[in-house]
Amino acid sequence: MSPLSLAKDCLAVVDTVYSIDNRSEMLQAFIEKLKRIVPLSTAAIFRFTGGANFRQHFTDYFSYNVSEGVIASYCSYYQALHPMVLVINSNKGRDFLAYTRNKAVRITDCIQESVLAEMEYHCDFQSQSNIFYEICVNSYHRRHAIAAWGIQRSKNMGDFRNTEIDTINLLLPHFAKAMHNINMREKKRPSKSGTIIINDEGRAIYMDDNAKEILKGKSKSVLKNIIEFGPVLGAKGDMSFVFSEESGNKYSVTTEPSENGDGQKIIHLDHLASPESGFLSRLADFDLTRRQHEIVILVIQGLSNHEIAEKLFISEQTVKDHLQDAFEKIGVNRRSKLIAKLLGLYPYNA
Repeated sequence: MSPLSLAKDCLAVVDTVYSIDNRSEMLQAFIEKLKRIVPLSTAAIFRFTGGANFRQHFTDYFSYNVSEGVIASYCSYYQALHPMVLVINSNKGRDFLAYTRNKAVRITDCIQESVLAEMEYHCDFQSQSNIFYEICVNSYHRRHAIAAWGIQRSKNMGDFRNTEIDTINLLLPHFAKAMHNINMREKKRPSKSGTIIINDEGRAIYMDDNAKEILKGKSKSVLKNIIEFGPVLGAKGDMSFVFSEESGNKYSVTTEPSENGDGQKIIHLDHLASPESGFLSRLADFDLTRRQHEIVILVIQGLSNHEIAEKLFISEQTVKDHLQDAFEKIGVNRRSKLIAKLLGLYPYNA
C-alpha cells in the first residue's frame, strides 16, 4: 500500500469514528475500515467501567467474528492467563501497564512465539478460534479509561508488522476521543446508579434516592469505605473500587471533583453488567455442578463430545452423562436447544 493510499484510508477511519453517534454502529464501522489497512481475523472491544486492577469490569462489548460463548469463556477464565495480563501482574507490571496506555502491543512483545505455542492460553483458547497473533490496547481519553480491545490473526497470516503497529497508534487518540464523545452524549446515568456528594471534610452532604436504595440495609462501614477510599483511589485515575451485594449485584465506585471548585466531590455508584451477564447469568440460574458448567461452555463453543473428553481428560461417556444431567436441569433435550436457550435466542419456557 502506498503512503498516499494509507493516509487516505487512515483519514477515512478518522472521519468514520467522529461521524457516527451510535456506539455499536461506530465500532462496527471502525473494525470494517481498520481491517482494510491492518488485516485481521477477529476483534473484541470492551467498554471500561471500573475496577481496582487490570481484571476490569465492563458494561458491554463489541466483537467481530467472535461468538458470545468465546467471549464468556475469556472473561470468566482465560483473561487471567493472557500473556499481557501475566506481564502486567509481574514485578514490572505498573511500568508495562503505563507502556500499553494508548499504545498497540503485540502478544509477541510479551512472550516468545515458541513459549506461547505451549501455553494453556494458546492450546485451549486461541486454537479454538484459529488465532495466534494478537494486538492489545488500553484506550484512554485524558485520564479516563475508555476501552480495552484487541485484534487477532491466524498463524498463517503472520505477525503484525511494525508499520501496522504505527498505523494503529496513529488512530488510537481519535478512537478514544470518539468513544469519549459518545459516552458524553449518553451522560444520563442508568436507573441503577446512585450519586453521593461529599464536602471538603469528607462528609456526605447529599445522597439521591438511588444511592439510598443501593445502600439500604448496609452497615455504616460500607458508606464509610465508599467516602474514604473512593476519592483517594479515584484521584489516581477517576477509577476506584467495586463493592458487591449479597444478591450478587456489583457496583463500581467512581469519583470526580465538583465543577464549582469548592472542594466537594461527586461519588457515583454504577451498577455493573458485564458481558458475561447475558450468557453466564442465564447459566447460573440452573444450579449446574462445576463440571457440568465447564462442559456446557465447551458445547456453546462448538466442541463435540469427543473433543470435550480429550480437553478435560475424561471419557466420552462421562461427558455424555454430565451433559444429559445438564440438559435435564436446563430443560432441553438436545444441543441446539441448549445453545439457543442459553444465548437467549428464545424464551426460557420455550
